[in-house]
Amino acid sequence: MVFYLFDDREASLWLLGIGIIVFACFFLYVDGFHISFVDFLIWIMNMLMVLMIAHWYADIEKLVTMKLLEIKNILAEEVKKKTRELERKKRELEELNETLEEKIRIKTEENRQQEKMLFQQARYAQMGEVISMIAHQWRQPLNAIAAVNATVKLKNDVAGCEKAFISNKTQLISEHVQHLSSTIDDFRNFFKLDKQKEVQTTEEIIQDTLRLAGSALESRQIKFSMEVACDCTIETYPNELVYVLLNLIKNAEDAIVIREIDAPLIVVRTMKEGEYAVIEVEDNAGGIEPEIMGKIFDPYFTTKENSGGTGLGLYMSKTIIEDHCNSKIEVKNGSMGAIFRLLFPLHHSTLPSRS
Repeated sequence: MVFYLFDDREASLWLLGIGIIVFACFFLYVDGFHISFVDFLIWIMNMLMVLMIAHWYADIEKLVTMKLLEIKNILAEEVKKKTRELERKKRELEELNETLEEKIRIKTEENRQQEKMLFQQARYAQMGEVISMIAHQWRQPLNAIAAVNATVKLKNDVAGCEKAFISNKTQLISEHVQHLSSTIDDFRNFFKLDKQKEVQTTEEIIQDTLRLAGSALESRQIKFSMEVACDCTIETYPNELVYVLLNLIKNAEDAIVIREIDAPLIVVRTMKEGEYAVIEVEDNAGGIEPEIMGKIFDPYFTTKENSGGTGLGLYMSKTIIEDHCNSKIEVKNGSMGAIFRLLFPLHHSTLPSRS
């Protein structure tokens, strides 16, 4: 116990003092301490063994304490090392986050610029198609004006023109000129950038599309059918939606021409499905091959390389419908050919029909 209470030197002095007292009591025959010499030796031996064990145990305890202190120091150093490592990683992570945010911002801006560039490319390609449509739209009234002018000139050269005859012919010319002017307005409105969404009916949008594409379809003798099961009201960007419908109709037209379909037909349907207004564009060109069905909306993917296809039309159509109009575009094969479906959330309002 003294080795627990005192250090080694003090414990040794205490034990020495106790030993002297015990020896003195034994040899001086102190009252109450009368034991035989053998018992005294046995007692001394037991005390020595106890002292040795106690001293040995104290050494072990000291050694263990030193080991524990050493382990504690090692663990403390390891904790400091790990703490420094965590702090370093934290700083690296913070720097990485800052760098990552900048990279994300740069990448987002690059994607936005790329999308803008793709949209412009697709728009330019569409302008070429629209110029072709304008040519189809203007060919008939210009031919009619030329015919009326030739008739008036011939009549005047032969026998002179009566007032009623001139009035009638100038009226025809005026009507054809009005048609040309209306066509210019239609195409000029198409190229305007939509500033905000408008509420229109699906039938109005299809009629706007048909005014632009009708003459081109007639020139190729392609029948255009419109089936209105529901004249639903939607909120959208009208020009962008007309752009999408023109692209779908142009793709159907190209498929019909390439495959040389007899009795060519393009059908546009409107219907209501739950809370969605649906516009379908279907042709009778036989459909899309299953192996390319999943690629047709990819940028620069086209099956019309030989005819100057850019592969941007359907990609931009998907971008416009899903990102700009917050709607859906789907494609599948029907009984006649490919069916493209545009699904728009219904706008619950009633609009007066346009005259």
